[in-house]
Amino acid sequence: MRTILISVLFLFLMCLIPAYAQEANITPYLRQIESGQIESARQGLEKLKKSNAKDPSVMFLDAMLTQEGKEALTKYTEIYQKYPKSRYADASLYWVYSYYYSLGSYSKASGYMAELKKNYPKSQFLTPEKKNMSSVKDDTNVTAIVEKKPLEKKIVNSGTKNVSKFTIQAGAFLQEENAARLMDSFREAGYFTEMKKKDVAGSTLNIINVGKFETEEEARKTLDFINTRYKLNGRVIRAGQ
Repeated sequence: MRTILISVLFLFLMCLIPAYAQEANITPYLRQIESGQIESARQGLEKLKKSNAKDPSVMFLDAMLTQEGKEALTKYTEIYQKYPKSRYADASLYWVYSYYYSLGSYSKASGYMAELKKNYPKSQFLTPEKKNMSSVKDDTNVTAIVEKKPLEKKIVNSGTKNVSKFTIQAGAFLQEENAARLMDSFREAGYFTEMKKKDVAGSTLNIINVGKFETEEEARKTLDFINTRYKLNGRVIRAGQ
């Protein structure tokens, strides 16, 4: 699916390279992810893991290429907890925050945002004016890598219901253009899709909702298909939430 959505703050990250000279340089592979060359990035990761498996930058690349949400969460958590001074520690913590926010666990997400502010006060993710720059999160939909493949149409006309009580939150993005790309993909596949904006901790998230459903059961059936087919980590929410 997706969004699943992201480009890298290359200017920012490149400035950090001298300070973390002992860590592996994964910038070329982040660029491959940004351009949709997922398999090439995976091949690069395998080479790096042979000699630098415990390098925090290599671990970050591994997490970026992990499509299953909970598994990626575990990897990001290990990075910022075990290597708090590593190059991508703040990005990893931000990913953990984003994961829980996307699930609707706002209280838990706020705790991670507070930790980010306390431990990384100069982090790019805390600077609203930098939202126009590419960010590590922008190419991925919170927990997944977006493979640039055409979407297959699902034979479910979920957008024609007169009474809609539920919808599916498919992704949340910092960059509107990435959210729009995901939204267009779902529309091409025949789904009703809408984008909503929500301010969280000084950042504006572009949230993509898919489908209109009368019952939660109906929504969950489509959610199962979407999550499996497009490797997402969406969730069912009440319409208007």
